[in-house]
Amino acid sequence: ITTHLECVISTEDDSEARCLQLVNASDTTRRVEYTTFMELALALPEADDAHPAFSKLFVETEFLPELQALIAHRRKRLDSDPEIWVAQFIVSDNKSATAVQYETARQTFLARGRTVTQAMTASSGEQFTSATGTVIDPVFAMRQIVRLKPHRRSRSVIWTIVADGRDALLEKVSRHRTMAVFERVQV
Repeated sequence: ITTHLECVISTEDDSEARCLQLVNASDTTRRVEYTTFMELALALPEADDAHPAFSKLFVETEFLPELQALIAHRRKRLDSDPEIWVAQFIVSDNKSATAVQYETARQTFLARGRTVTQAMTASSGEQFTSATGTVIDPVFAMRQIVRLKPHRRSRSVIWTIVADGRDALLEKVSRHRTMAVFERVQV
């Protein structure tokens, strides 16, 4: 299996796309599992640096099954605080791609004493709990499994999108649900 990762920042929407291309050069069908991981603060860097644990207490997460997307927003502490919403989801050109599994609690995904390279894996039999809501240390972690036929290629785009409101975010997520959007943004 060969992999290639291409990162693109969209100038039209506050978004980032990471296209993961997998190529099976063998004569055997392969099962490939990949997992995304992103820490959430949704605060100005100086606020997060000053009190990272406190800052993260204001983040709420949610999974939208109809869009297969994780979303999060920061609850306002003051009326003057800006609204910050973020989404992450995967679009795949592989028909065998499974529905995403997800986790938003860092302590569950990494567990005590583990690093990101030792996080939960399907091969170890560990299942994501699909916890959302207000968690102590919020993250976006998503897992997807694809089957790669011999001498075939598969592409998956992991989108991260930011908006200043829930409706605006959901509209952007809906518009980015095809591979054609990545190909347009890529140019």
